[in-house]
Amino acid sequence: MQSFSSDINTRYTFNSVLNIYRTPISYLWYLYVLFFIFLMVSVMDLVIKSNKYELLITVACFVFILIHPTNIYIIDNTIRWMFPFMVGRNYSMLIGMIKNSKITISILGIIFIFVLSLQMMYIKKFYASNGMTLGTVVSKTISIPLFFMVISRIRITKKFNYVESIGKYSLIYYLVHVPVASIVRIMLMKFGIGNFYLQIVGGLSITLLVCYTAAYLAKKVKLIDLLFYPTKYLI
Repeated sequence: MQSFSSDINTRYTFNSVLNIYRTPISYLWYLYVLFFIFLMVSVMDLVIKSNKYELLITVACFVFILIHPTNIYIIDNTIRWMFPFMVGRNYSMLIGMIKNSKITISILGIIFIFVLSLQMMYIKKFYASNGMTLGTVVSKTISIPLFFMVISRIRITKKFNYVESIGKYSLIYYLVHVPVASIVRIMLMKFGIGNFYLQIVGGLSITLLVCYTAAYLAKKVKLIDLLFYPTKYLI
């Protein structure tokens, strides 16, 4: 796809593709790291068999990696992102320690906005969210219970059920949205649509439509479904 335009942020070489097992390309880092998180968590479940101790070990490893990174992609990123994964996984246990009230949500919300504001002022490229660092760990950790608390208080409506129903296609949305968004941005620029807000609205609308279409086709056509979920047909 990169050959269609020179207006891209990062151009990857063929060697990048060959070395993808060591360093993932672009947004595929998420699937790469998630695989090893699942692997690590599964091993801990077999050996330790205690959510509390697993969480404590994860926190200890996380703090160690933040202070003394190994500079090995797979190790550093797996441990860094395993921490929020375990926080989310053990949410029910952690939420028992704090009260899910409007006051708690307000306090967490204020802290979250305050810390995020500090990131915007003092951290370069604060919007680059692929890293769990000392500068971003507080806001990202707080966002987990804050999100769950807010969602648990939302009145269940038809719209909410619709969002929930497409959750099982989140992998398709994730894989499709980046290349589609890039192409849409380039096409809009080609047609002279450079306004920031039009780019946001138009790009988001078209990208979501294409993602929804891909998910719908995967549901209806087995060959397309195979591309996204090969294990369903191999196991």
